[in-house]
Amino acid sequence: MMPNAAQFSLRLERQVRPLIARAILRLNLERGARSCLWVSGTLLALSGAYKLISAFGPARILGEPDPVFGITNSQVFILVGLLEAWVVSVLARSHPLRLKLLLVALLSTNFLLYRLGLWWLGIRHPCPCLGNAVAWTRVDAKLLDVIAKVGLGWLLVSSLLLLLLMSCRGRFSPAG
Repeated sequence: MMPNAAQFSLRLERQVRPLIARAILRLNLERGARSCLWVSGTLLALSGAYKLISAFGPARILGEPDPVFGITNSQVFILVGLLEAWVVSVLARSHPLRLKLLLVALLSTNFLLYRLGLWWLGIRHPCPCLGNAVAWTRVDAKLLDVIAKVGLGWLLVSSLLLLLLMSCRGRFSPAG
């Protein structure tokens, strides 16, 4: 007699769940999270430094209003640069890993929302996310924009994925 779909699903879950649990428990999430947070902290430190240095430069764009926030680009660079510096300082201290990952996830989600806001407003030229770094690094604006997007992807995906894995690890722990 063939088992019905519900019985098959239940049997499969009973066989697969311990395998998933063992695989998740075997991962050394803490070491991986610390490595990812080190890379994220380095990206945020560089990005924040670029913004803060650029905020006090002579570029014309600094006096223009930011299309999303309405304050000058210089003010945006200073505020976001200081926020990034604060997040880096939290990452460098002995706070819980989940808090650090959550901060990176929140900050990178806000960066993504900012980019979506620019897109929504029809602004297609490279994001001035790194301040006026193009002028003093001599890197092409489009390349710098791609680097910023890759960095944003790293910040967002690594923090959210690690938070998800840590959540699953708690759910699949031997006691649970």
